[in-house]
Parts: sequence; structure tokens; C-alpha cells
Amino acid sequence: MADIQVTHSSGTALSVVYRPNVGVSASKRYYFYVRNTVYELWVAKTTDGGATWGSEVQINTTFAGVTLDNATLWCDWDTPGDSGTKVHCGWMIRDAVPNAEFRYRSFDTAGDVVGTEVSVVVTGQFGGGPSPLYTGIVKTRGGNLYMVCRTAADFDDRLLRSVDGGTTWTARAVPPNNGAPTRRPCLLPGAEADSNDFYMVNTSGNNINLNWYDDDLDSWTTTLIEDVTAIGSATFEINGACRLSDFNSFVVCPIDLTAPAGYAVRCWQITGGTTFTVRTDVYADDAAFDAAILYDNLNDAIYVAVHKSNGPGFGVVYKSSLDGALTWGSETRADADDVAGSTVSLQLTVNVGGGRMQPIWFAQTPVEFYAGSLAGGSVVIPPTSGASSNALAGRSFVLVFDAERQDTPFGRRG
Repeated sequence: MADIQVTHSSGTALSVVYRPNVGVSASKRYYFYVRNTVYELWVAKTTDGGATWGSEVQINTTFAGVTLDNATLWCDWDTPGDSGTKVHCGWMIRDAVPNAEFRYRSFDTAGDVVGTEVSVVVTGQFGGGPSPLYTGIVKTRGGNLYMVCRTAADFDDRLLRSVDGGTTWTARAVPPNNGAPTRRPCLLPGAEADSNDFYMVNTSGNNINLNWYDDDLDSWTTTLIEDVTAIGSATFEINGACRLSDFNSFVVCPIDLTAPAGYAVRCWQITGGTTFTVRTDVYADDAAFDAAILYDNLNDAIYVAVHKSNGPGFGVVYKSSLDGALTWGSETRADADDVAGSTVSLQLTVNVGGGRMQPIWFAQTPVEFYAGSLAGGSVVIPPTSGASSNALAGRSFVLVFDAERQDTPFGRRG
């Protein structure tokens, strides 16, 4: 069957958003993206399980024509115990001379209601390339919203907290930058006794770090996860997913190997603010990178998808684990056609009624995002009798790659 058109942007150039795929139910899903030519953040919707997409809504309405970068999302139901229905959106306005500005807006999937757009913080003047920039957002188990952000001019790192659902934001302890980051940090709810603590996994040089933010003390503690041979390209994301039963998180990160050639995809289980367990590599040595992870809390399964640049399984493929990342199953092809040279995102949505994995990718002719067909281009995940600990258990993950344009999760290069 033919691929399915997701976006309808009238040919404007597009770029990806961090965690753009949002699943509410097996039939109702959303895809967030940026129209680069007009610098707008939009969301497309499906109500038939991904067969058709439409009902597009613009999220940002200020700073028209000003470069919008580093858009990132967090869903209420990705936080353990949270039965909310909102998607929390953060992004950077980087051409608002003389300063950069980070902004926030919510999108309520119960009625598709866009909240009030809020200025979170105005930072130092933007400068340099986009790679050192980042925006990250998370909602803790206690209900606080946190946003971390950085501009390139002077590596101006910030942490902002909102205790009123995103209406007002206050500065907190400066996050550890651990040197210039090579990738956007991955934020996750904490497993601490203090339900408003959270974790940030980031990079510094060739180090991968676990950073624990203590809300009561307003302080950070950094623990080295691994000193690797090479982190690799800034397009390689760190991705994580939270297990609802014990608040543990599983994190994956591609590692650029110098010998032998290829990319290992590492996996760690974060068990506390300073503790973690090394799990089995998803890929030990392969042309596999841009890893994305989902924890299926209904069936207690982990899915990791990667983009492969050559060899068997060329394109978008995935593996699954049923034993907490101790072993991984065989590789399964997700896309119908080779996708080299295009931005690729892969969605997996799982909830109490089941879900569907459906690849979404960037096509340059015409310039739009497309999804795999429901027959052959996606995978149905059946429901289970076990109930999720969240009222809504929609889950999603994203895989991003662009070999030709070098559009990165940090923004557009060049």
C-alpha cells in the first residue's frame, strides 16, 4: 500500500521536534513538527489509527518569521501516576535580537485546546552554530514542570521551574553543562523519595553523564555513566523511557566506534539519582544509529528502533526485549522503502486498548512527512489484561536522521 501523508505544509521546508509523536489512544494520535520557512510549530492529528492525518493546529503565535529552534515536548501521561491530558511544549526563539528567548505553551488533547503562550526566560545573545543549543522539558511525579535550556553565545545554561502548570517560571540552580554538549539532554522523572526530583542524561566531550536534580536542596549531583571512544555526530540523540511500576528509566545512546567501524547502541537502566545498571547493547557493532526507545508498560516490553545506513536491514529497523534489556530479539524492518538521506521518525503508541507502531519520515519531494501504511508499513501491538498504572498510557518515541540536509534535533545547520 502507498505511504500516508502526515503533514500538509504546502511545500514549506520542515524540521523535526524532540519526542514529536504523541499517542492518546490506539486511534487518536498527534505529530508535532516545525515549518522552517515560516518558523512555525504545528501539530497534525489522526483519529483513525494513522490511516489519515489532518486537523493541523499552529502552536506558536508570537515572533512571526523569527527562527524557531529546539522544540521539545513532554506529555502528562509520560510521567508515572499522572492522568493529565496535556502536551507541554517548549522552544527557542533564536533571532530575537539582541537576546534569545525560550517559550512555553500547552496543548490539551482533551478538545485540542491550545493554552496561553508564555515567555519562560530571555537569555544571552545568540551566537555560533546550533549544535551547542538545547531545550528540554519534563514533568515530575510531584507535578512540577522543569525546562533546561542553553544558548550558544556564552554557553548560558538555565534551569526554570513552574509550580502552577506553566503559567509562571522561576530560575533554579544552573544545570551542570559538563563542557559543551554534543547532544540534546534527555530529561526523565526521578525515582527518588522526593517526587519533584528529576534526572538529566547528557554528554560532555566523550562522557555520558547522569545528573540528578534535588528539588528540595535546589542542587545537582553528577555521576559518570561511561567514558566512550567517541560520542559521534550531534544528530545522534540520547533517548529514554520510564517504567511506571518502579520509576526506573531505560536510556539508549549510539556510540561512534573507531575500531571496528560502526556504531554500538548502548543501553542503561537508571535506578536512582547516582545509580544505574549497564544493560546489553542493542547493537554491538553495526551501521546502526539514531536510537529511539519505548517502554511498553502494558506488556512489560522494551522497543528500540535505529536507522541503518547500509548492509542487511538497510533503513528503519527495531528490536524488542522482554527481560529488561538483558537480551534483544531479532531485527524487524519497519519501513517499506530505503530511507537514507531523509529525516526519519518512528512512532510507537501503546495504551490500555493497544497501539500501533508507525514509521514517519521526511520526504524532500514533495517536502512533507509521510508514514508507513497500516498494512505492511506499521505494526499492531495488542492490548493486555494487565492495567497500566496511568489512566492514559499512550507512549511514543522518535528516531531522527538527515544525511543530506543535516537538519538536527538541535535545529538547522548552516
